[in-house]
Amino acid sequence: PYARAMRISRQMIVNDDLGGIDRILTSRGQAVAAFEDSAFFAMMLSGSGTDGPTLLETTRQMFNTTDKTKAGSGAAISPESVAAAIAAMRTRKSVSGETYLAVEPRILLTGPATEFTAMQLLAPIQAAQASNVNPYVGKLTPVSSPYITGNAWYLFADPSAVPSFMYGYLQGESGPRMRMDEPFGQQGVAYSIELDFGVGGIDYRGGYKNPGA
Repeated sequence: PYARAMRISRQMIVNDDLGGIDRILTSRGQAVAAFEDSAFFAMMLSGSGTDGPTLLETTRQMFNTTDKTKAGSGAAISPESVAAAIAAMRTRKSVSGETYLAVEPRILLTGPATEFTAMQLLAPIQAAQASNVNPYVGKLTPVSSPYITGNAWYLFADPSAVPSFMYGYLQGESGPRMRMDEPFGQQGVAYSIELDFGVGGIDYRGGYKNPGA
C-alpha cells in the first residue's frame, strides 16, 4: 500500500484564481504512473551489479551468466552483439527442460546514453545488396528509460508471450483512488491518493542483459 496526503486550507481555495489546486489534483494520475515506473525499475535494477531480483526457481538473479541471461563481457550495441543476444534467447528451454521456447525478442531497452545507437541500429536501410539489409527493422522496438544509467542494454520478449516481470493491484482496486475529508474544526479539505501496487520478477527466460561498453 502507498499513499500521499495533502491538506488544502479555505484561504488557499479562496485565493486560487489561477486554478492551481485543480491542476494539482488532475495531475495525480501522471504522478501515480511515474511512481509505478520508478517502482518497476527499482526492482529490475536491484541486487548485486543491478542484475535484478533473485528468482525462487533458480536462486540466482534475473540476469546471470549461468542461465545465459547476461553477456560474459560487455559490448556496445551492434549487429554482432545483438545477434549474440538473440541466439542466447532462441535456445531457452521450458521449465521442464524438454522443449525449446524459441523466444522471439521484441524490445531493445536502453538508457539515454545508448538510445541514439539503438535507434541507428533499428533504422530502415534501402540496401542495394543483401549483405547490407538491416534484419532488425520491424523486429525490435527501441525503448529508453532514464533509470538505466551507463551503457547497459537489454533484450526482452513480448510480455504477452514470455513475461519476465509481473505487476498487479489489490483485487477490485485496479489503480489509484482518491479520498476527500473535511476535518472537524478546520476550514478546508484534506485529500489522499491511495494505491495498492506490486511488481516483481517471475521468469528469466524472456530477457537478456549486456553490460555495455
